[in-house]
Amino acid sequence: MKQHKQNGSTVSEEGILRAEMEERLKRTEIHSGMTVLEIQEALTQQEEMIYIEGFVKGLPSWYRDERTKGDWEIIRVNPDGSEDLILYGVALTLNREIVQLAGPGKGKMAYLLLDPRCSAFKRNWEQDGK
Repeated sequence: MKQHKQNGSTVSEEGILRAEMEERLKRTEIHSGMTVLEIQEALTQQEEMIYIEGFVKGLPSWYRDERTKGDWEIIRVNPDGSEDLILYGVALTLNREIVQLAGPGKGKMAYLLLDPRCSAFKRNWEQDGK
């Protein structure tokens, strides 16, 4: 496999081809008239609004990522921007362990607490009388 120098590091031809294919795919327009990248960005916006709504209403959200190792683990995103890893027992019982992954304002989604959409949603929600 051939190697190329790129930005001071060695990159394989396969890596370059994969990056080019990913870039082309993102620019591909589908039947809706949107590109894959535009759809990806719209879905990210919707996902962020789900977390913002939870933060404002004081509700936790849940997700899995590379830090969860099996079906019995899940990450809880708390309204203060902290995160906990929830480890359930073999059977889904009340036996569980909670490990703090990030303190208040330090979790992966905590940046949304500073997002202007969060302030606007909070203001609108409080005006509507909750």
